[in-house]
Amino acid sequence: MNNNLLFTEHKLGPITLRNRAIRSAAFENMAYGNKPSQDLYNYHTAVARGGAAMTTVAYCSVTRSGVSFDGQLYIHDEIKEDLKRLTDGIHAEGAKASIQLGLASTSIEYEVIEKGSAGFLGIGSKAAVIKVRKKCSIEDIYKYVNNNFSFSVSNIIDELDLRKPIYYDLAAYGHFGRNDLDLPWEKLDKVDDLKKYV
Repeated sequence: MNNNLLFTEHKLGPITLRNRAIRSAAFENMAYGNKPSQDLYNYHTAVARGGAAMTTVAYCSVTRSGVSFDGQLYIHDEIKEDLKRLTDGIHAEGAKASIQLGLASTSIEYEVIEKGSAGFLGIGSKAAVIKVRKKCSIEDIYKYVNNNFSFSVSNIIDELDLRKPIYYDLAAYGHFGRNDLDLPWEKLDKVDDLKKYV
């Protein structure tokens, strides 16, 4: 008897998936001119047709300034109908659609209201409570990053405690936004420094 759960139906919040195969977000570079293209449609409907329960359209910025490549989406009215068409095409193949939203901007003017909300500071579910008082230029961000972070290989290994064998626990349910594990990259130890800076 096969006890593999991969091909069994699964409830993900209010969504029922036909199995547990999910195509995670991986940048496709098929949003030419920052709009969903026929290639993007064909790609995701093929994933759905191939049996995946859900396919994730990758990197859609919530602002225009968060786009770093021409092939990335950003939220604006002109793409609404194309996204609906893409979603309908995925649904017609029996799968669900999701989208990876991101916020990366050089002009941050948002207020994060409470911990656990989707914020710009911190990773995953551990967003920090911060009110930004001014616009940040690229130069401001570079200065802050260079003054507060070291990107040497040895420092990254030490800061993230990468010599500790924790990877088995990360094999399921992702690497970010984990409340069940004490992961070093989820720490908000730079928040006080950032508050002084902004």
